[in-house]
Amino acid sequence: MIFENLNISRVIIHQIYKRLEDRQIVQPRYAGSLTVLGNEDSAALQDRFITALGSASRCMEMHITANAAGSALDLARRLADSDDPLFISQSREAADMLARAQTRLNIPGGIVVVISGQVSYPPKRFIGIIKAEPHSGFAFSEDGSLTLEFLRNLVLTPEARLYKIGAFVEVDAHSEEGEGWKAFVYDDLMTAANRDNAAQYFYETFLGCNIPQDSARQTRKFFELTKEFVGKLDIPEHEKLDINTSLYTYLKVDQSPTVDTATFATRYLKGADMRDAYATYMERNDFPNAAISKDLSDLKYQLRRRKVVFNSDLQLSGPAERFAELVTVEPIAGDPAADGTRPEWTRITVRDRIRNEQ
Repeated sequence: MIFENLNISRVIIHQIYKRLEDRQIVQPRYAGSLTVLGNEDSAALQDRFITALGSASRCMEMHITANAAGSALDLARRLADSDDPLFISQSREAADMLARAQTRLNIPGGIVVVISGQVSYPPKRFIGIIKAEPHSGFAFSEDGSLTLEFLRNLVLTPEARLYKIGAFVEVDAHSEEGEGWKAFVYDDLMTAANRDNAAQYFYETFLGCNIPQDSARQTRKFFELTKEFVGKLDIPEHEKLDINTSLYTYLKVDQSPTVDTATFATRYLKGADMRDAYATYMERNDFPNAAISKDLSDLKYQLRRRKVVFNSDLQLSGPAERFAELVTVEPIAGDPAADGTRPEWTRITVRDRIRNEQ
């Protein structure tokens, strides 16, 4: 995972506001110095950052479409190269750019947290920009009276998740301008129903990024590589069948708008060794670690039906989305052979009645 070994070196916070009723931009409020975080504060911020950008379903690697002067990537490059005074002054551009991008009146204000640091190993420079929206809640007091204090402007709490994160990571320090950087976007509202509308002002207008156009090809590659990996596993065939059924479920039934290897491995692969082998196999075949946008348009035929073929050429097939629900396949010991051995047979249970035969 690219966001392991995260080290935050500089943080600054600005404030932006929702637009006025006449759509005029309210001047952002700028910080005049870097934010000094204690050890506990820094650890909490790093935890939010790693948890969000390491989240498979809500974080996506994006295609960078804007890299010219004045773009978010251009700002990220300049911030990465800047000393502290320049970082403080140039980071204000992030607040200005986000305020301009929030054209709709229903988009709330909040704080803009600009972060610089290093990630991964060997260390790679990164610039992160967090837009956090305030919400209300209660703080628990242990001053003897055991009271609750109502707080109106909480931000970056793990429960609310009212924040978006854009991160630019320098993967090649020797590349030409505009190249050698990757972009990642986290948005908790990026769901199958509204991922485009909910986050578009942030990832497209503000960050100059877009959802990769080859999502269908990448989704198909995920499907094919995973089936290849399962086919090579040294496990019983009925266990391979279970994993492949889970693959169909993950792609066709699960409503997540993204696909990623970590989520699939955690949910459906048994044991750390198998999960590690899967991660290595996918990485060796150049499949990205980050989540990709799920697009099933290249898999319509493959995902339509599930089929099980036996050595005798008997076949069992059915709709993929009902297969796991209605069919149980399990190995059983067959009748003893003349030499005393017992062949492996298969018991199939179909939780349905026969409608007709062909």
